[in-house]
Amino acid sequence: MKINKSFYFAIPMVLTACGNSNQTTNEQSPTASTEAISTNEEADGGCNEQSAYIGFSANENPFHVIINTDNQEKEIERLKKFTKAVTYSNKIVDVKFKEFQAGENNAGAFVADQYRDEWTGVVYESSYKPKDGDGGFLFTDEYIKSHRIASKSVDEMARLSADDGDFISEHYPNLRVARALQTVYLEDGDAKIFTVQFEPSGNKTLAINVFVKNGKYFVNEEWGSGDQYSTWNVDDEGEYHYPDFIAMVANDKSHYDLYYTKAAIESFTVGKYHFKQDSIVPTRIACYYQTVDYQSKREPNYWNLKYAWKEAFDGDDNCAPKEYAVMDLNNDGCMEVIARDKANNRIAVFKFQEGHLSLYDCNYSIETGSTLSFDIYKNGVISSGGVAALSIKTVSAFTPNEITRYVEVMGGPKIEYMKNNVEIKESEFEKAAAQMKDQVTNLESLDWERFTESR
Repeated sequence: MKINKSFYFAIPMVLTACGNSNQTTNEQSPTASTEAISTNEEADGGCNEQSAYIGFSANENPFHVIINTDNQEKEIERLKKFTKAVTYSNKIVDVKFKEFQAGENNAGAFVADQYRDEWTGVVYESSYKPKDGDGGFLFTDEYIKSHRIASKSVDEMARLSADDGDFISEHYPNLRVARALQTVYLEDGDAKIFTVQFEPSGNKTLAINVFVKNGKYFVNEEWGSGDQYSTWNVDDEGEYHYPDFIAMVANDKSHYDLYYTKAAIESFTVGKYHFKQDSIVPTRIACYYQTVDYQSKREPNYWNLKYAWKEAFDGDDNCAPKEYAVMDLNNDGCMEVIARDKANNRIAVFKFQEGHLSLYDCNYSIETGSTLSFDIYKNGVISSGGVAALSIKTVSAFTPNEITRYVEVMGGPKIEYMKNNVEIKESEFEKAAAQMKDQVTNLESLDWERFTESR
């Protein structure tokens, strides 16, 4: 079953420079509604000309996912200009536009770094092949020449310094700190970023990301619901997901550009904080949706195939598919999936439509508890066999519509013929069997994919 979860992002921004005076960042009550909080953030989907997110894989070309845009051609031309990438691992690597890839009606979705062939986006070429995957941001040559990666060190779950604690106590006197999530030190102490989540107050929860430079505090507030079912970019326990930063500093140190990503169970947010003089300007570059249960239209996901296979073989926990092949044998626009387990000599054929699997037939009979002979044709399958007291032959034609099974049952006082459990004449059964053409005898010639639970 495909799970579609509806949610929204409640991330209004309050960005204020606070010195060592009585200036305050938040004069609102902690229970104030999110609508009442001012925002300097650009509208969702705003185009950031300076950068874009890129994902690197060990075995595939780097990829940028395109969210649905009004002018896709213009976006592609923009992405062609990026020739450098800065990664989480603080590497600057060369990239080159290769091609545009059109996905299948699901542009802009990250799904736990899987099903890349489903995404709409831009494929790049690069010699950088990380061992376990990596991510980062795309830039032009001109940007890289005028900026460099800021040196940084990160303390996770760090304690607040005395000055930071005093700042929070002064400006958020009615809230209690739940945890200090991280402190990022930049350029040997020239600047830093720290993140704090507060305890819920009423039905609201607040987290702040604070950029500290020259004794001034620049605050980004993120509000969310105060319960575990919050739609506030959270995991299932209602905890705030702090940003992971890539910090770029101008060669003359006149400003910092803080690029960040923030991943949660249901979302992947990409953005930037631009710090210059006495202001900090936020931009949300993109916000991608992640599903928990995703139905690929090009290859079956492992849990669906595993479940369908288990149902076909009467819930046997000791067998599982080892490999599968996806094809359209009869060219009707509906794919077939052939799965097999070499160790147990078991094989099954499924209809694969809109990401869903439906069993045509397999070489095992639940009724007789025995293995059957199994013949695959370009337009259907025929199975036959059984035990001494009961023999069953089944004809199943490939179809984009409802699956129809013709069955011959031998073992009672008379031979019975059925069409989807409705009695028919022998001639109708024989006609269906005669329509099976072009038997597939060389299964080894098929394009087999290994079944792994990481797909």
